[in-house]
Amino acid sequence: MGIIKIPPEVNTETAYEVFTADGTWTRPGTNVDWVFYILVGQGGGGGGGTDEGATGQGGGGGGGGEIVQGILPVSGNVTVTIGSAAGGGGASGDNDGTAGEDSSLAGTITVTATGGSGGLSGDHMFGGGQGGGVLAATATTADGEDGSDANCFAGGIFQTRITGACGGAGGDGTPTAGGDGGNSPHASGGGGSDGNDSSGGGGGGGASYGAGGAGAAGNDAGGGTGAAGSANTGGGGGGGGGSAQGSGGAGGNGGTGYAILFWYE
Repeated sequence: MGIIKIPPEVNTETAYEVFTADGTWTRPGTNVDWVFYILVGQGGGGGGGTDEGATGQGGGGGGGGEIVQGILPVSGNVTVTIGSAAGGGGASGDNDGTAGEDSSLAGTITVTATGGSGGLSGDHMFGGGQGGGVLAATATTADGEDGSDANCFAGGIFQTRITGACGGAGGDGTPTAGGDGGNSPHASGGGGSDGNDSSGGGGGGGASYGAGGAGAAGNDAGGGTGAAGSANTGGGGGGGGGSAQGSGGAGGNGGTGYAILFWYE
């Protein structure tokens, strides 16, 4: 926990506590009856690239976790849930990425930030993961489509709920590059990677409070491994590169979730 006195002429202190794992915020006294919070859901894992597939498709990037911010009334302690693991990247061999877990604050009321969806493997027609959040629309589905093209991200920086961005779609064996992950108001999506030979590149992970992971290059000799989404800030993992003749690359893991609570003492 950190204590910051701002401003010094006011007889009050602003305190904060950061959570990157499950825990409990302990109410410091009855004079504290609200906290301001920022809560981030976990990012989805990137999809794995195709193994020896006829089209050598790259995996789609995972979606970014939802961002929720606001004021939480408190009358006691608050249970903070970040989750045990972010979305796992799909293993080599046409495996989809898994969704990121939700993050939550449970006190007088419960607030939840939704985790991003996992990116689809190259075996499932290019799809990038959908961003977490109630404002999400459709995920990327077209070959090499950018996450921003899917209109998955919605919401402004001053709104209470900010939807995580979609992951970019994987590319096919034309070869086509994977699409870039969508951006959020706070960070950039991961870049999609190039295709080579007869193998498509992996799509980039969607952004949340932090950046998405980059997709990996496709190559007939073997696809690369997608990069992980930014830790503790909910970025989606990058998709694995496809391979028309060898092993596709694994997708990157999504970034873990995050919570920070501020209050006056």
